Amino acid sequence: MDYSHFSNVYDLFMYDQPYETWYEIVKPYVNEDQKLLDIGAGTGNFLQCFNENITLYGLDKSEAMVQKGQLKLPHVHWSTQDMTDFQIDTQFDVITCFCDSLNYLTDIESVHQAFIQMYHHLKFDGKLIFDMHAIQKFYQYFQNEVYVDEIEEGMYIWKAISDEDHIVHHEMTFFIKDTDQKYVRFDEHHTQKVYFVDEIQQLLENIGFEIETIFADFDLNNTIDETSDYDMNEEIERIFFIATKSE
Repeated sequence: MDYSHFSNVYDLFMYDQPYETWYEIVKPYVNEDQKLLDIGAGTGNFLQCFNENITLYGLDKSEAMVQKGQLKLPHVHWSTQDMTDFQIDTQFDVITCFCDSLNYLTDIESVHQAFIQMYHHLKFDGKLIFDMHAIQKFYQYFQNEVYVDEIEEGMYIWKAISDEDHIVHHEMTFFIKDTDQKYVRFDEHHTQKVYFVDEIQQLLENIGFEIETIFADFDLNNTIDETSDYDMNEEIERIFFIATKSE
């Protein structure tokens, strides 16, 4: 996926994403004159929430996304790299990875490699803050469901197709108005994998992270543990992890 087409409409269709709510979760952990790296940064909508007294880095696998981010936020240090093997010549006070970016890694070893890279790039006592799809979301929202969103500039149809081993294929068809008000179509195929909480917790702890908290759906008071994986009646969409580099 090079996102060359998707990057052109990314900001249009991400209008309803809770960037400010993600920011409120991270804000207590980052101070002025510190360094923050956002992984899977897209075009920088989350980084846009921070003031310029924080040194900001944005990393994304898509060169097209990064190019858009460089134009929008030139004060951010941008990098086009894969989260499983990235190299940046500095360490960070906080690393974030939101909007289920880690779910694009469709095998557990790739997630493990990403966490290792994040660990190496954190300062001692630095924070890793990220979210992932909840296993309940796979069963409640990704079972061959169809979603539609229409805005002034166009529309898209999104099919979430479930597969074995908690894999979900996102088949998206976009219709975007051109300068003549005619619709231009393009298609995107994204694949994600949904993981159990205990899988992710074990990876983090084995690397050397100390889990500070695990909670659901932006609510710090809605803490969960590995038993939540097996209650499929729970209305949980997104799992948040806050972990500390403790070794």
